[in-house]
Amino acid sequence: MTWAAPRTWVVGEIVLAAYMNQDVRDNVNAAALLYDQDNAQVIIANDNAKTTIYSFTLTGGDLATFGLMRVVVIGHFKQNTDAGAVTLTITGEIGGTAITADNSVGDMDANSHGIRIVFEFVNDGGNVQRGHVIWHFETGGGIGEGAGTAKMASGYGVAAIDLSGDVTILVSETMSVASANVVFTKEFAYAEILRP
Repeated sequence: MTWAAPRTWVVGEIVLAAYMNQDVRDNVNAAALLYDQDNAQVIIANDNAKTTIYSFTLTGGDLATFGLMRVVVIGHFKQNTDAGAVTLTITGEIGGTAITADNSVGDMDANSHGIRIVFEFVNDGGNVQRGHVIWHFETGGGIGEGAGTAKMASGYGVAAIDLSGDVTILVSETMSVASANVVFTKEFAYAEILRP
């Protein structure tokens, strides 16, 4: 459902249910920020293959020109291995076009550390989207790290996807090392649309 400009009322006009349904009910529903939500836990360990951690279908026409979509994934990450530095790659995709952020996370302690991933993109119109993906967490004093050391990565990219039809939006992770001691866990994820 897309937001529509409200009717301009004139003096003496009769209020009809169809007008109120469009101007009030439908526009309130269309302006709701939460677009999709996934509370299923996903645990990835001993695996260095690209793995989808969250995906949903963006219904054609739902992201208007200059509309902004924000996808957030909350979870935790543990890297406790003798394999040395591990690179964590997070990829956001709009209809198969990837925007990637990766960084070496170094050696850490045996604890899991909270991670937040944000993938945002704006629909510039003319089937052009500009996007950004960022992830960050604090290690809290693992091997070779100071207390509360932040690790993060970000990436920027452009897509040219026709959003008038249904499009898959997804976030995936790839770890450079397959080890039982390198674990990524998604706890929940959600998507919001911010309308212009």
